[in-house]
Amino acid sequence: MAEHDRPDGDDDEQPEAKGAAEPDEETAEFRGDRPGHEAEPGARQVPPAELLEKARGLCEELVRFFPLGQMPSIRARHDEETVFLQIEGDGSGLLIGKKGQTLDALQYLLQRMVNRNVSNRMRVELDTENYRSRRRSQLSALARKVADEVRASGRAQALEPMSPTERRLVHLALRDMPDVVTESEGAPPERYVVIRPRAGQPQDDSAED
Repeated sequence: MAEHDRPDGDDDEQPEAKGAAEPDEETAEFRGDRPGHEAEPGARQVPPAELLEKARGLCEELVRFFPLGQMPSIRARHDEETVFLQIEGDGSGLLIGKKGQTLDALQYLLQRMVNRNVSNRMRVELDTENYRSRRRSQLSALARKVADEVRASGRAQALEPMSPTERRLVHLALRDMPDVVTESEGAPPERYVVIRPRAGQPQDDSAED
């Protein structure tokens, strides 16, 4: 995959320099809050279990601002570098918003608040009603479908504008496909992914625009 979205200096978690975070990324991977970045002055080491409880408590506070009627439950777990929060309850779909924008914004806020004055920063992944996994499956299927069309026609295709989170999922879905490359183009919020034939692949010029 062509690397067009990698912030300068962000070397962590870039498998084979593919599907990397983007310079304008504001939701999925937070450049200033990622493990491996220099800690801010006064930051301290915090046990992951403590960060998990901090994330759960902050999530509860944010959710109270939404008219959900009954307070939903929040399931939380963590691995070595990510805190996973799952909101469960009636009406929790309100937290998703159009194309996941509300969920992304909440995730961003939690990420910043959880990692404040923390040297061992962790990611926060927020989900409800399995939106993340459903959307991931949808985007992967779309990316593969368009990639097949690009291979057949030899012509690049642009996808609709997407959030940084969703563009990264498209990059990752196609990173191992040998005959296409992906690039992000345009300016936020209209930034989009273009799927192109890899250089050297034969092109079918008989197809009409």
